[in-house]
Amino acid sequence: MLYQFFIDANDKDNKVSSKALMILFAVGVIPLILGVDVTKINISIPWLMEVTIEHKDRFVLIYAALLLFSVYRFRLSNTETQRYCRLHSASFFFNSQLLGFLFIKNFIFNKTNIKGVSYNSKKKKEELTFICSDGEYDQRENYGYFYLSINDDGQWEYQLWVAEDMSPCELGFSKYWDLNFDPTVFEGDDLYHHSEYCVIKRTRIKLILRAACCLFSLRAAARDIVCLDYYLPVYCNIGLSMFLVWKYM
Repeated sequence: MLYQFFIDANDKDNKVSSKALMILFAVGVIPLILGVDVTKINISIPWLMEVTIEHKDRFVLIYAALLLFSVYRFRLSNTETQRYCRLHSASFFFNSQLLGFLFIKNFIFNKTNIKGVSYNSKKKKEELTFICSDGEYDQRENYGYFYLSINDDGQWEYQLWVAEDMSPCELGFSKYWDLNFDPTVFEGDDLYHHSEYCVIKRTRIKLILRAACCLFSLRAAARDIVCLDYYLPVYCNIGLSMFLVWKYM
């Protein structure tokens, strides 16, 4: 019965429903708004023996733990949505005039001739695309493409494409990504060489990307209904649980 409460009955994949999380949040936040102290409420049932509860405040802590468990299960059950929201939030970060430009210049392409950053969710593999030219010829054959995505394990991974007669160094590609610049490691086709998808290993870059997704998640939620349905119950329940722990511990 409790298990079914977390499940969206209309979802064929039995994913945890964001509506259930918002109901859990409302159950806890409404008494706080009304000024009701749940630790002082006495419940009397005539046909049951009298039970004295000495630590009523621990019910609140159990409820806070239930909120955190619900959020954890919600995230595990909605990995595809989580991937979409993280990439969508990151796209707002990279398209920002200050923070995104500084990250690209310092950690991706050291040159300033960035042609654009785009997020494509319609491909089989959702990813962010960074386009850069060598600065000499503004032609498609002289572009480099850097792809950033999230794999099935939730890890950030990347791939680099460069024109056949160019090298990553000509594009000012940063060495933070630990790619071998030897052209022989790139698989070739008619116009471009590309590397394999690699998982980001640098802790500094991973921390920056995680912070960027959190920082710009509210902007993504304000402009995308999928992000709103994902981030709102997560942040509301985590915030409420932290408040209850702080108040009743």
